[in-house]
Amino acid sequence: MALVSVSEKCFNTIESVLKAVKTGDIRSSEVMLKSLGKDGLLVQQQASVYCDRLKEAEDEHKRQVEAITRQINELYQEQKQHEKRKKELEAKKSSLTNMKNHYIQSKREAKVKYQEAEREKREAEKKDEEFRTYWWVPIYGQYLAVREIIEENNGKARAASREMARHERDAEEAEREIERTNSGIRQAEEDMRRISKEVEQLERQRKERHNELGDVKSMVVFILRAVTFWKEVVELTRAARVKTENIQKIVELVQKKDSVRILTSRGTRIKMTSFKECWMELVQTINSDVEQADFLKEGTKYALCVQT
Repeated sequence: MALVSVSEKCFNTIESVLKAVKTGDIRSSEVMLKSLGKDGLLVQQQASVYCDRLKEAEDEHKRQVEAITRQINELYQEQKQHEKRKKELEAKKSSLTNMKNHYIQSKREAKVKYQEAEREKREAEKKDEEFRTYWWVPIYGQYLAVREIIEENNGKARAASREMARHERDAEEAEREIERTNSGIRQAEEDMRRISKEVEQLERQRKERHNELGDVKSMVVFILRAVTFWKEVVELTRAARVKTENIQKIVELVQKKDSVRILTSRGTRIKMTSFKECWMELVQTINSDVEQADFLKEGTKYALCVQT
């Protein structure tokens, strides 16, 4: 609580100095200013430390935002690859489907050939049975012609049967390849959904980091004001002669109200408050945090900053 008590003491001393100067008690004002010098310098130095650490936190948040952005860009590139792969597989599936349909149609055509050859063979076999009862030469010649037709259609039927079997195998292989292609498409879609979820999560994280970065920047602005204020206080204590207008200026800075955004673990609130109230709440918040280093490192666990 040292910084809290020292800060409170400095603010009270500033007000007392102004009262002493206004009443013409220059001696008392000079004594009080001398006592203020050491304490003011301590507070100024601590404000500078906070400022430096918050700037480090700002740089860290920038690096985090950049790192998340790189991750998102890499995922977008991966997404494009999966989209390209899916389109290629869909084109392949379309081609395979056409091939399968072609094989099925070819099998139908081969079946027609087979049935036609079987029909002609049966007709020839019927004539063959009739000619077997005749033995004289003219009929025998026709008998041989019929036998030739039977053999020819046997060959046609066997060829058509083989063609049917081949087209059936080709159609089945095309169907298996279609299933493998469908599996690849489903995998590509699953990868695309996974990437979309990852990108969505990273986008949320990046938005959070952006907001935190804005909070840290705002807090840096306030701390820079604080550094300037305490520097002026210290310079005032070193002045050869106490001037009422200089003391009045310091007091006006102390009392000047700003719209302030106060961020704590319980949420955010905005209020009109003076520089003194801002500073005191800041140091009290930091001192009340048992993990002060985390506050200074992250710059967002607790923050008190000027609304921009």
